[in-house]
Amino acid sequence: MQNQPRKAPTLEIARRPKEPSTTGEIIEIETNFRRVKFNYPKIYSYTFEVLTQGRKAKKDEIYKVFRNLYEKKQFGPNAFPVYDETMIYSSIEFGNQKRLNANIDGRHYIAVFKYSTEIDFSLLKNYIEQDKCEILDSRLLNLLRVLNVYLNSDVRSRNLTLGRRTFPIPDKPQYLYGGLELMLGFYQSIRIGWNQLLVNHDVCATTYYPSGKLINLLSIILTHVNLRKVLYEKDIQYLRRFLKNLKFTTTYSKFENTINDISSQSADKLTFNKDGVQTTVSKYFEESESPLEYPNLPCIVVKKGNRTKFFPLEVCVLSRGQKHKTDDLTQLQQEDMIKKTVIGPKERFEKIDKGIQKEYRHGSDKGLKSISFNVGNSGFLKAKARRLTSPGIIINNRQITTEKGEWDAPKFNESADLHNWTVVCFDLELKKSSIESAIRLLKEVLTSKGLNVPHMPKISMHNCQDYKKAIMLAAQNAIIDSSKPAQLIICIIPKKQQEEDCLYAKIKRICYLELGIMNQCVLTRCLKENRRLRQVFNNMALKINGKLKGQNSRLADGELDFKSERAHMVFAADVYHPSKEDKKKGRPSVSAVCGSMNDNLTEYSCRYRMNEKLRHDVDIIENLNEMILELFEQRKVKGRLLPDQIIFYRDGVGETQFETVITDELEPLLVALEKYYKSEKLPPPKLTFMIIQKRHHARFKLLNGENCKHGTVVDTEIVMSQEFSFFLQSHTCQIGTARSAYYHVILNQGDFSANEIYNLTFKLCFLSSRCNRALSQVTPASYAHNIANLARYFVEYKPISNERGRGRGRGRGRGRGRGGNNSVPTRPDKVQGGKWHRADSKIENEQFFL
Repeated sequence: MQNQPRKAPTLEIARRPKEPSTTGEIIEIETNFRRVKFNYPKIYSYTFEVLTQGRKAKKDEIYKVFRNLYEKKQFGPNAFPVYDETMIYSSIEFGNQKRLNANIDGRHYIAVFKYSTEIDFSLLKNYIEQDKCEILDSRLLNLLRVLNVYLNSDVRSRNLTLGRRTFPIPDKPQYLYGGLELMLGFYQSIRIGWNQLLVNHDVCATTYYPSGKLINLLSIILTHVNLRKVLYEKDIQYLRRFLKNLKFTTTYSKFENTINDISSQSADKLTFNKDGVQTTVSKYFEESESPLEYPNLPCIVVKKGNRTKFFPLEVCVLSRGQKHKTDDLTQLQQEDMIKKTVIGPKERFEKIDKGIQKEYRHGSDKGLKSISFNVGNSGFLKAKARRLTSPGIIINNRQITTEKGEWDAPKFNESADLHNWTVVCFDLELKKSSIESAIRLLKEVLTSKGLNVPHMPKISMHNCQDYKKAIMLAAQNAIIDSSKPAQLIICIIPKKQQEEDCLYAKIKRICYLELGIMNQCVLTRCLKENRRLRQVFNNMALKINGKLKGQNSRLADGELDFKSERAHMVFAADVYHPSKEDKKKGRPSVSAVCGSMNDNLTEYSCRYRMNEKLRHDVDIIENLNEMILELFEQRKVKGRLLPDQIIFYRDGVGETQFETVITDELEPLLVALEKYYKSEKLPPPKLTFMIIQKRHHARFKLLNGENCKHGTVVDTEIVMSQEFSFFLQSHTCQIGTARSAYYHVILNQGDFSANEIYNLTFKLCFLSSRCNRALSQVTPASYAHNIANLARYFVEYKPISNERGRGRGRGRGRGRGRGGNNSVPTRPDKVQGGKWHRADSKIENEQFFL
């Protein structure tokens, strides 16, 4: 069944206000963008098919053939085409069809390319120069994509490449805990700026499996290993998990094999049948005049059909370019990676500049020259920015002003009563006396913040396996004052994992879905940090008070101006996206919406839903209108007026998905609002709808090399002149280089000026009940993110069986394709056996997500 063409948005997109911003102090900053000179020519695209030995070539083979033809000038003496794993693009016409031959590594290839279409960049030129305010549609996005193919084609031929990221082979590899190789690289991409094209440059990092002689890597993969002794069983088990499905060659052959297993026996004990006689692996190599130096070590096992081959570790060479998913890093590896990649703004920009000169070499790039694409060499683009004034904050009913975006809260504005609570420890290695001492300190901290905590809680110790019984018992132990319900269960857990069946997830499901009791988890390692324990409890107190309906702080009167006549309301929405592997298994995405319930925006209720459709391009919030209307009803239950001004922040959307969000979310929402308000005999509210982007590579620094201060707004030079968009660094960055949030105003029915939108958005970053600092994005968007990530534990689904086409699941990341020709069975369009569970009514409308 063919896909139906997508309906184009009918909505008129918000234009940048005619009056520029005048709020705040003007400052000059440096950006990691460079100007581009481009004549917007026409180029030609061709399909590219490669055959060898009666079959279609694999992706990495196709790229080798393309490079071979390119270097031998088989496309023509003046032709400098580029290839994107699907099509060839050239500024010179090749004719309707052409057939070429190539011989690589003793194998013959036949390459056939056929004319596809003419690509005219004048459409992009008109969009930039004619001041059109439209969403980038598929045609414009495709033109930018083709330009990015040209921009990254030359460097791709030399380095490991992942999309627009390139990773030079280091002279001295860096490794993370557990043996993974940390690769540091560079990123570049075409962006549309203020009536001009720009190139955005940045540094980046990722992880690969290590490459080289396996015997030399063992001491990196396995810490404290003695190569002269037999490996422990736990070490063999780790090697099995770590090496499974990796490609390797040998010291005597370039032929690649795939690792299926690691033998339990060492090479001097492992036997196989050789010419009808059983012999050991070590004896075989000894008879081949290549005696093993480490016969005490196990062997790599390779299975092909009914045949099984054994390779001693010392003859195996792991192939380069085998990608490891950063989503699968352990907490220790994540911390190690952050420590090794954090970089300040001055050093970052210097490193980018060196990368441009050494790796990209735009001036000598023949592909770019062939389309008259010139990247400026006059340095990074400077821009005028504005520094907004921090809002006044009410703490302990006194107003303060923060200059650093952080503040101290010795007492809360409104402190909760905590009569009924208990503590459950799931780490039996902790001493109960240590826990009691820590909880006494917690009670002291809570009391100092103004909470009424008359009783010490009962502490119980349980195995992780007895979690169900432990939590149910805790619900009873929490009732100290029998006239009041249980309020809080604090759980001490050894570690927080991400899997849906981890202890953290199980605790949250029981507390929030079955019992309707607030829960706060704390890691064992946090309790062991004696010097920081009070600070840990200070942070925990913020969340506990918020969960129990207290108010930690608020903005001063008059700081928020929504231009509303009746009432205002702020919404935010986000989607939890499963990993690629989980998507293959049919795991659903989960959408979440939160809405403000009071005028000073310190109180929020939330709703979440499972998305039933299994999408691979974009996760649309399928039940957005339903969740919004439920939050309206909850607002009425609280005795609050329906708003006439609504500010909506949509998080987690890439630019390629803007069009879909507008047609599938925003336009239906406008219809639903009009219908609902009509039933309430009210005029429809004015909706201001913004999209937030955090995954981008724009970075800024002050001219003295330091990070920009919190409250920095960038709305010139690197943004489109007609589009109402801006970068806002709302937080203080103490380590590394600050990353601003990128806001796109899609709809502005509230007719907010630039000054009003910037100030309102900035001030909404100061309202989190989880910390005493300005966030890097508006508070409700942060809450929506937390809700979506928590609610993923509240859905059920039946995994999709993948009988065929299992493949090895690890991309090679060489910039020569992703390897493997994995056949995939027909997949269902919807979640199988999908079901979501609503939070218990006792807490559903409270801030359990803090």
